[in-house]
Amino acid sequence: MPLHGFHTPEILAEGLAYLSKLDRAHVPVRYGRIVVAAQGETELNAVEHAPVDAEWFPDNNRIETEQVDTLLVGYGFVPRVQLAQMAGCKLELRPDVGGWIPVRDRNLATSVAGIFAAGDGAGVAGSLVAALEGQLAGMAAARFLGAIDEAMFTAARDPIEQELARLKPLRRALDKISALQPGLMSLVRDDTLVCRCEEVTWREAREAVCAGSTTYRSLKMTSRAGMGACQGRFCWPFLSRLVAAEAKCSLADIGPPSARPPLGPITLGALAPQAQDK
Repeated sequence: MPLHGFHTPEILAEGLAYLSKLDRAHVPVRYGRIVVAAQGETELNAVEHAPVDAEWFPDNNRIETEQVDTLLVGYGFVPRVQLAQMAGCKLELRPDVGGWIPVRDRNLATSVAGIFAAGDGAGVAGSLVAALEGQLAGMAAARFLGAIDEAMFTAARDPIEQELARLKPLRRALDKISALQPGLMSLVRDDTLVCRCEEVTWREAREAVCAGSTTYRSLKMTSRAGMGACQGRFCWPFLSRLVAAEAKCSLADIGPPSARPPLGPITLGALAPQAQDK
C-alpha cells in the first residue's frame, strides 16, 4: 500500500496530514482491531474491541473494553446508482467498488443511449477519480449531442484516461483493504438491528429468509427490511451478505435494492410551487 502513494503524492500527503492531526490531538490509533460489542442501557458507555485476522474474524480471548460516550462505525462506501437505475440503466455487481453499479463502456456510456455515469454514481473511487470521470462523461455527452466531433473528443479523452490509469493502483489497493470480509458477519446476533429505519432484527430477517424470501423485493415485503427512508442504502450491503450466507446463494441472485422517488429528503417548500402550478 505505501508504494502506491509514490504514484499519487497528493493523496499520500492528505493521509499523512490526517495522521499528524490525530497525533497532535493525542488520539491513540489501534490497528487490526474491530468493535465486537457496545454497552449501555439508555446511552452508550463502553465498547468492546478485539484483534482480528485477515478475514476479520475476532479473537474473543483478547477482548478489551474502553469507556466511551460515542462510537462511529464505517465499513466502506456505497455508490449512489438510484438515478441510473430509475432511468433503466443495466446494473452489474462489482463488490470491489461498492456493490451494484451501471454497466459502462470506455466512454462511460450506460446501456441507455444518451446517459453517462461518472463518479460515485458509478462506483466509489474517490474525489480525484470522480472529477476525471465527470470530465470524460461531459465530453462524451457533448459528442453524443453533436457539439464536438470525434477528433476533439479523442484529444480530450486521452489525457484523462492517462490520469485515471495513474490512479488505478491506489484505487485497487484501497478496494482491497476496505472490502468487507466474512468475519464481520460473525458479529451479528439475533437481536442485532440489521435495518435501522424499520428496526428489523436479524432474527426477524433470518426467519423471512428461511421462509423463502431470498431476494431484495421479497425480503422487504415480508420483513420491511430496506423499506425505510434510506431505501436500503445503509442496511442492504451488509444484509445482502447475511442473506446470501443463510440462503447459500450469491449476491447476484439476491439482486440490487430498488429505487423510488424521492431519492433524498425534500422539503415542503420545494414541493409547494409544484402544487400551486397544478
